[in-house]
Parts: sequence; structure tokens; C-alpha cells
Amino acid sequence: MPLAVLVAAGIAALAATPAAACTVRLGPVNAVPIAYDPFVVAAAGGWVRVSVDLVDGDACDTAVVLTDDGASPLRTLTFGPGAAVAFRPRLRPGANVREGTDPAEASVALTAASPHAEIAWYLESTGDGVLPPGDYVQPVKVQVRAPVEGGPPSTGAVALRSVARAQINLAGTAVAYDSGSDAATIELGELRSGSSGRAFLQLRGNTQAHLSFTSQQHGYLASTGASGRIAYAMTFDGRPVDLAAPATIAIDAPPSLRGASFELAVRVPDVTGAVAGRYSDTVVIDVSP
Repeated sequence: MPLAVLVAAGIAALAATPAAACTVRLGPVNAVPIAYDPFVVAAAGGWVRVSVDLVDGDACDTAVVLTDDGASPLRTLTFGPGAAVAFRPRLRPGANVREGTDPAEASVALTAASPHAEIAWYLESTGDGVLPPGDYVQPVKVQVRAPVEGGPPSTGAVALRSVARAQINLAGTAVAYDSGSDAATIELGELRSGSSGRAFLQLRGNTQAHLSFTSQQHGYLASTGASGRIAYAMTFDGRPVDLAAPATIAIDAPPSLRGASFELAVRVPDVTGAVAGRYSDTVVIDVSP
């Protein structure tokens, strides 16, 4: 009989002791825009920050989650169509904030003595897509998991600005972009009428590129030891380049990190009457988006 009374009393005590209720309040979402360079992807990143305050109760342990616009935990934040660029959230632990069970989740412990916390997720790049230039925006939400009362989700948006970029380098063969250099020599050997040579200009960009060609000798090979000159012709990807004055060619740049190689060819049509010597010209090639 005493045992039955003791158990009944214990059950009544447990049932009458609910978990202490608490209420928290989220601040506004503060998202730092992502400054995105299509060819320095590893350096791209942004922050999503939000504050949380204890407004009722002596202590509160809760989970605060960064979600997409559909309220699902944010796994990746994707910008742009086609060769999209994606970012994943990574929580930065801090005072009263530690990692939760999901990368998008923050476990927050607040007390009357320490009722405030700042939560920050870093958005780090996960891919190597190349976005066209422009401004991109994706909505995000931050919300408190039930059963803690946290009010409506705090909403915001992450902005990304893709800058217009185009890059070139030179190589002796058609190879990937990062296999070239910023200078190349096209060696024609012993000159004869019809002598020719080539190099490859490697190009990549996220928009139309404008190539400028400036010949030091205005389309002539000049002798280093005499006053002789020999006319030559240059083509870029089969297109004639008039070197008599600075020339510009517009071309759609390959939107990838590898880029593409384009033949840069020279030909000496006639050397009749040329004096013996070493001949050369320097052509400066520049690119702008």
C-alpha cells in the first residue's frame, strides 16, 4: 500500500512539471552582398546575420534555422541559369551560439543573464560556374524551431553582383587557359617569301570580349641592325587584323574557367630585296569586356 501511494505521487509530480516556457524574438536579416568575380571563385562569399533575444522566461535553448523561401533548411543558394553558381551556409559559432544538427541550424542558449545572441552564417562557393554580368537576388528566411515561441520568420535577401570580366594569355599550342603566359614569341626562322608561324591566344570571359591589337612597327618586321622593313600579315581565328593602326576585334568569350584557344597566325608574303639581318615586331594585345 505505501508503495502504491509513492508511485502515484511520483506520477502526479512528473505530469505536473512541464518544461519551462520561453519566448524569443528574431531581429531583421542582414545579408552582406556577394562580390563575385567569375575567375576568382574561391574568394567569393557573403554573410547572413540575424540577432535573437530572450523576451520571456528565465532560460531558453532553441534552434534557429536559415531556410530558403519555401521554409526548407538552406542546403545551397543558387544564382543564375545555366552555368549556375552555388553557395552553401556554414555557421560561425559565437557567444551563446553553437552548431546544430544541420549546417543551416544554430543551437542557441539564452538566459536572463545573457539574453542576446548574434548568429552568422558564411556563404561559401561550392562550384566553378561563370555567371554573366549583372545583379542577382535570392530570398532567404530565418525562423525559430517549435515548440519555442519565436514569432514569424525574419525575411531577407542575398544579393550577388557579377562583374564583367575577360582574360587572355598566350601559348604555343591549343591548351587550357591556365597553361599559357602573358607573352609569346612567334619564331619564323630564316625568312622566305611565304614564311609563316602561329601561337594561340587563350580567351575566357563572362561577356563579349573586345581584343585590341597594337603593332609597334605598324604591320612591318623591322631590322635590328639596318633600316630595312618587311611587311607581314596577321590573322586572329582566321580574321584579318589590320596592324597599320590599332585594331579591335569583338568576340563572344567562352563562359568557362577553361576558356578556349584561338589561332593567332602571321605570314610574310614577300621578302624580295630584303637585306640580311634580324627582323622583329612587337604586337601588344589587350582585352576588355
